[in-house]
Amino acid sequence: MSNKSINKFIIRTIIAAIPLIIIVATYLIIDPFKVVRYYYPYFEPRTWETWLGWNKNWVSVTTYEQGRETYKYDSFIFGSSISIAYKTDEWKKYLPSNASPFHFDGTEEDLKGILDKMQYIDKLNDTIKHALIIIEPKTFTNRPTKKFLRYTPPQIGGCNTYLDFHYTYFRQFINSDFLKSYIPFMITGEPIKYGINDIFPRQQLLYNKITNEEGLELMEGAIDKNPDSAYLENGMAKFPIHKLHYCQPLISDTIQSHLTKISKLLKKHNSDYYIVFGPNRKRELIHPYDQKILSEIFIPERIYRYTAIDTITDDKPYFYDNNHYRTFVCSAILDSIYNNQSSKAAIAAE
Repeated sequence: MSNKSINKFIIRTIIAAIPLIIIVATYLIIDPFKVVRYYYPYFEPRTWETWLGWNKNWVSVTTYEQGRETYKYDSFIFGSSISIAYKTDEWKKYLPSNASPFHFDGTEEDLKGILDKMQYIDKLNDTIKHALIIIEPKTFTNRPTKKFLRYTPPQIGGCNTYLDFHYTYFRQFINSDFLKSYIPFMITGEPIKYGINDIFPRQQLLYNKITNEEGLELMEGAIDKNPDSAYLENGMAKFPIHKLHYCQPLISDTIQSHLTKISKLLKKHNSDYYIVFGPNRKRELIHPYDQKILSEIFIPERIYRYTAIDTITDDKPYFYDNNHYRTFVCSAILDSIYNNQSSKAAIAAE
């Protein structure tokens, strides 16, 4: 092949690659999911800022990395988005005055996700002096780790590489259904759903970069002002009045292994910890088989269950939506645990 032919081939290849180069460059520059670069804070604490759907696992890990040297975190709240209503300021009332809390939650967090984060803290030779582990039935299920909004960060994900991680997000960026909503949003600034999937959060959150904490003050205000309207907008289902009932046994051999590893880490760090099962609108109780396993692995007095509380599970103002219970409920639970007394929300452990 002559030099002239080679040059033509190179030129044609470059021309053919130009659209892909433009797409990749656009993705890297815009960084729509905030996973290409590190941000501190990830989200400005402005009330009306619009946020694209985010991977809270990634945000939690990278925010921890950027704040750990400054704030010397030693107290952690673990769990899914269910845990966000447990406020670090409220928790600090029951901790030593020099405690430094961090909300280490993840999107749709399962037990493996909690274990990964605890092992990550341990790998960095940081300490877990205090831990609040917020549990729900779904915590004991194995959720897909490569789902778009909960892809396990490569820093803690073992088998997930940075290339896998970013390839997943780039594919989401060029997905036609995503672009149907995202391109109009970039042009107008209005977060309107045009595709099949809603890529924008339902609720706008207030964010604290120091504690990695999300605030639902806007939702709190809407519920206090007009509960029926707020719940209608937030998709609150009208569950029939359920009788108290047990879930199916959920702790498999794999889950039991995760629990054992978590217990060993807590012992290694000599952690002051509590495991909390909060209320749910379906009035599901943890199965006695699972209770037995938990009591064998952890100190029984460190396990608190609030799932059967009638005053909470039958009254929807105690919830934000079908799954997430409100901040004042969490405050009452903390009061019940640390002070061993009933609060004004009539909460007592099972």
